[in-house]
Parts: sequence; C-alpha cells; structure tokens
Amino acid sequence: MAKHQSADPATDATEALIERGVAWHADAADALSGGRAVQARRLAERALRALEETLGPDSLDVANVHMLRARIALTEGRMDDALLAAERAHALTRGARGDADVATLRLNGVDVLAEVRRSRGDLAGAAKLLQGARAATIRAFGIQSLEVARLENHRGIVAKFRGRYAEAARHYAEALAIYSTQPEGPASPIDPADLAGLHHNLGGLAHARNRPAEGLASARKALEIRRALHGDEHPDVAADASALAALLDQLDERVEAEALYRQALATFERTLGPGHFEVAFNLGNLGALLDRIGRKDEALPLYQKAVKLKRRWFGGPNWDLALTLNNLAVHHDECGRGREAVATYTEALAMLTETLGAEHPHTKACAANLAGLKKDGGGKGR
Repeated sequence: MAKHQSADPATDATEALIERGVAWHADAADALSGGRAVQARRLAERALRALEETLGPDSLDVANVHMLRARIALTEGRMDDALLAAERAHALTRGARGDADVATLRLNGVDVLAEVRRSRGDLAGAAKLLQGARAATIRAFGIQSLEVARLENHRGIVAKFRGRYAEAARHYAEALAIYSTQPEGPASPIDPADLAGLHHNLGGLAHARNRPAEGLASARKALEIRRALHGDEHPDVAADASALAALLDQLDERVEAEALYRQALATFERTLGPGHFEVAFNLGNLGALLDRIGRKDEALPLYQKAVKLKRRWFGGPNWDLALTLNNLAVHHDECGRGREAVATYTEALAMLTETLGAEHPHTKACAANLAGLKKDGGGKGR
C-alpha cells in the first residue's frame, strides 16, 4: 500500500513535534520516578519547548509539563523554580472545564502547588489550597473516589507538619477508608505508590505522636510495597526505610534502626547526590540515634554536616533545619557546652516560632529546653 502523503507538510511537521513533546514529557516523568532528576529536567525542558511552540503557552498540555517541572525542581532543591512552575500550572488549570481528565488535571495543579508551598514552609497556604479543592473534587469524582483519598492524604501531611495530629489522623483515616472499599490484587484501581505513600504517612504520624508501636505495621507495609515497585536502589525506598528506622529508634530497636538509616543514607547519596536534603535529613536522624546511645563523638560531625547542608538547601529559616539545631543544642548541653547550647537553642527557637508559630509542639518543646537550660545556669541541665 502506498504511503499516505499529506497535502500540508507544515501540519505534518507540527503533529510530529507534538508527538515528540508528549513522548519527552512521558520519558521525563519516568526518569523522575526512577530517581534520575537531571535526565528528567532535560527531557521536560524539551517537552515544554515543543508543546509551547505547537500548542501555545496556555494549553493544558503545557500546564501538565509545568507540574512535572515543579516536581523536578523540588527534587533538586530549586525552590524558586518549583514555585514559578507550580504557580504557572495552577493558573492554567484552575479555571479549566471539561471531562474527568480535565478535572484530574485541575486537582493535580492544586496538589503540586500545595506540595511546593509545603516544602517552602508555607503550611497555612498549602492547607488553604487543599481545603478549597475538596468540594470541587467531590463534585467531579464522588466522595468515595480515589481522587478524594489522594487529596485527604495530602491534607493529612500538611496537618501533621502544622502539629495538628488529631486532624491529620482524620484525613488519613478518610483516605484509608476509601482505599479499603477498592478491590485488591492486580485488578485494583489503586496506584501502589499512592497506597505506599499513605502507609508511610501513617507511620510518620505515629512517630510525631510518639506512638511508634501504632505506626510500625504501616511503615513496614510502605517499605514492602515500594521495594516491590522499585527494588532497593531507589530514593522512595530509602525514604520508607528511614521512616521505619525512626519508629524503631523510638522503640529502642536501635541496631536495626541504625542499619536502616545507613542503608537509606547510602542510597540517597548515590541516587540524589551528597548535597541533597534527604542526605541532610538522614544525617541528622542518624546523629540523634548515635547521641541517644552515647556515641557522642560520632554524632557531632553528623549534626554539623546536616546543619550545613540544610542551610544551603533552604537558604533561610526553615522548621526542619530548626529541629536539627534543637537536637544539636541538646547535644551541646549534654556534653557540658552550655554557651553553645544556649546560642543554638535560641536560633532554633526563633526559627520555629517564625515558621511554625509559638503554639506548635516543636516550638514549645524547644522553648522548654532553653528555659530549663537557663534555669540550670547554662550548664549541662536538661
């Protein structure tokens, strides 16, 4: 059969470029999922140029690429770039009308912008955005939909970071109840990554509430699902291993906890690079574990490196940096370095007050630590 020849070569060229743009976007998403952020960024930029040229800068396909660019920028610690891309995607999608695919795109735009705001420390802004999307999501998909479950899971994450643990538990419970209505096995419509994420978050909430036994099964389930998806050498698997380690640490199962932290740390360094936030996060957690079991000479350089990396990563006040500073202050105090402890507690408290507010449990704990140290005359104290 003779090959069809288009009467309009320009149209053929445009369609071919659109196809390449769509393919580059899909490849970029796969690269990011596989932990290859640099490759993902390059592919996403190609996709953006191709689709803007052919479909226009205001098309929903371009909005979809901006969402991916925001997630890639978050992974690489480019917070300003992430915000610009997420805001652009949200602006393009929030008023879009159409079928279920368009409604999903609107929800994705909200989800990405809320994630960026949360990562930048704007927890109130993230919460408001997600809350505002609930009614529209229910109208579009139904109250028992997987889309509502995904939204409630994200609302739970934000509530936990704000110190509203009971509220977070309600959001997670709603998401889990929706998932429980779905069939299991290969025919299940549930994305395994979403289910793993929810179990990860349930474990994290148990850790935040100091109820490690309640979260242990969820943390192990998250790790099991993620390993089945990715194998061992993936940053999401490392994140689940780290979350499980935190619970085991609280349960005094510190041999297993230390091994998991070190495995996670090695994976993060290999897949994300030695300067990544996840490396800093795990250095701080490993330092805290070593501190608690009396290996203080090993703990101090880990704290110091974690603080240095987090200062570079965030570029300003951040509550996660403040938590590491609080732990470093505890270390100074217990080692008899009262002056250093007071200075470090003071910086941590100012940062927590600014980013989380005076009534957050983390802020109150840091304030109590500093007050106790000063009451003891700035010596070893608490």
